This record gives sequence, structure tokens and C-alpha cells, in this order.
Amino acid sequence: MGQANSHGLVAYADYQPPLTAGVSTLGAEIGESLQYDKTLRSTRFMKTIRCFHPREGLLVVRIFTKPTYMKLRLHLDPYIRRIKEQHSLVHDLENILSYPSVIETDRAVFLVRQYAQHNLYDRISTRPFLSDIEKKWIAFQILVGLRESHAVGACHGSIRTENVLLTSWNWVYLTDYAPYKPTYLPADDPAIFSYYFDTSMRRVCYVAPERFYDPDSPTARMLANKDDS
Repeated sequence: MGQANSHGLVAYADYQPPLTAGVSTLGAEIGESLQYDKTLRSTRFMKTIRCFHPREGLLVVRIFTKPTYMKLRLHLDPYIRRIKEQHSLVHDLENILSYPSVIETDRAVFLVRQYAQHNLYDRISTRPFLSDIEKKWIAFQILVGLRESHAVGACHGSIRTENVLLTSWNWVYLTDYAPYKPTYLPADDPAIFSYYFDTSMRRVCYVAPERFYDPDSPTARMLANKDDS
């Protein structure tokens, strides 16, 4: 999101009420035949839940609650449009699992995709441990997925082990593309990094070093001019 929006969301995050309707009455909220199953992750930025659909089976629903404060006005249309455009670019790629459904209501935005049982973070620490050739095969698929994704003009934005899904035969799906997260992060303000990227709450960082900028850097001036325009 824009730099001004990023700071605003972080400032108001601790005061934002939870979206109870997005969990207990999910079907009524978005008009789909979804039944809530369990909460997978809950952070200040987004809530991730698992649901059951009669035809599609288990689905993952990521919920962004819209701020209710009059001082913070978010223009979400560009981000929703970007997510949909990105899905149209990558949905045919072999190693990519994007969001085929994006639903906006008065109170929240819902990102819906297929559920997968295992991710790379869990698989690394599960017996039998991965062999060298399996690690190379997984790494190769990740690189191929990124190459094909970049070839059609789609960047992931938040690559981490939790976003690499694995089947029982070690087929890789790169998922949870995040074009709505800020590209650049202030090096002197860890609150923005924690809000958007430390969703596992393990204090680990997968963000490339070049995405962090100092207050007096050209990137900081570029972002300031962009927010003022």
C-alpha cells in the first residue's frame, strides 16, 4: 500500500475491532456457501481462516478488516484490481496458486484460494527429513515459478517458507502473492515491517535488504514526493 496508508494502518491497528462477522457468519458476510472451520493465523494486518465449501472443498480465506476511523480513508480499488489482474496473469502457471476470488464488502476484503495441507516451513522440520535431491527439486521449482511469474509481469512481494506449499509428492505451489504490501520499508521504523511481514510472530525477516531505506536516502525522497502528489 502507499506509504501514507502504511503508516496510518500501523497507527490504528491496535484500536481496530475484530471482524466477528467474517468468522462466525462468513456465508452471510460475503454471500457464499462457506462454513468456518478453524483460524490458521490472526495478526493485526490480516486474519487467515480455513473454510469448507460444498463444491470446492477446503479453502483458505484471508480477511482484511477495513478501518472504521474517519481519519483514515483507504482507497482499496487499485489494490483489489491489481490482485485480480495478477491472478489473470499467473493462474495458468504450473507452480503458482493465486487468489481466484476477491470479495469486497462494506466491512472487509476477502481473498479466497484453495487450501493445501503442508507448506515448506512445516515440511523442513517434519520426518522423514528432506534429502538433498528433494531440496534441490523444491528449490528448482521455486525458481521456475518465479521466472515464469516475472516473465508475465507479476511479482510476489512476500516470499517466505510459509508461502511455499507442498503436495505429498513435493510439487511446489508459490502462493499468497502480496501486491498490496509496501515495496520499500523504512530502516528506522520496525513497526511497519512487523505489521506487514512478521505475520508468523517469530521475529524473522525474509525481505530483501535493498527494500529498506534510510531517512535521507533517494528512496525516502521519492516516496515523500509520491505521497505529496
